[in-house]
Amino acid sequence: MPQTEKPKTINAMKRVVKVVKKCVRRSLNLVGYDIHQYEPPPPAPPPPPAPKELILPKVPVTSILNGSVPVKILEPEHTNGNVTILELLVLNTLVARLSPDFLFEIGTFDGRTTLNITANAGPGAQSFTLDLPRQELSNTVHALESTELLYADKEVSGRRFKNTPMDKQIVQLFGDSAKFDFAPYGSKAGFIFIDGSHSYDYVKNDSKVALGLATRPSYIVWHDYEPTWMGVVTHLEELYQEGGDFAGLKNIEGTALAVLAVGTSL
Repeated sequence: MPQTEKPKTINAMKRVVKVVKKCVRRSLNLVGYDIHQYEPPPPAPPPPPAPKELILPKVPVTSILNGSVPVKILEPEHTNGNVTILELLVLNTLVARLSPDFLFEIGTFDGRTTLNITANAGPGAQSFTLDLPRQELSNTVHALESTELLYADKEVSGRRFKNTPMDKQIVQLFGDSAKFDFAPYGSKAGFIFIDGSHSYDYVKNDSKVALGLATRPSYIVWHDYEPTWMGVVTHLEELYQEGGDFAGLKNIEGTALAVLAVGTSL
């Protein structure tokens, strides 16, 4: 073979090898194999951040539930969005301690907590509970947490106290707590429970509202003081660190309840 024909022969052989490889690759892909250049696996994701350490001082739950105050537990069945049975015991005990004749709740949900705190306040007590109506979900003053829409978007508020003996003592209110007129209820409530929107802006708004509702003595209680709801944690810890009216904020051990005693003690 002439010397000049060698490069052409080599190039031709390379083309044949390339075609054969392509045919083999296609054939294997047809039966479920993916032939491609090797790529190193992606780097492992960084470890999750350590859980946030909550800073509110803790009160032993046994100092609240010491058996000195009898309480009633109604609708004990827990569903997603409710306080736990332990938290319900704490709430009912705090109410029974003071026996307030005027209670206010921000965030009705299914009415299980409303029913219980009213039942433990006494036969002459009246509870007002405020809930965001479904038609206002897209028209709130502040943005809601996306994960709480599940609880806010419901057909009926307070279904658990409807048609019960407590129903006549409960007044269902509707509105956005950031624009609701709380003036008629100012400085009257001996117990305030905050379990509305958990976004930072709403917790800030509702905490200020609660202080204006409180009489002396009274308890103001927030639900979901836990790292899952950082809007609640962040603002309550800001209030605690600022001191003043909120310097006495405490977390009931074993629960996600934060409590401020106004003119009384825990």
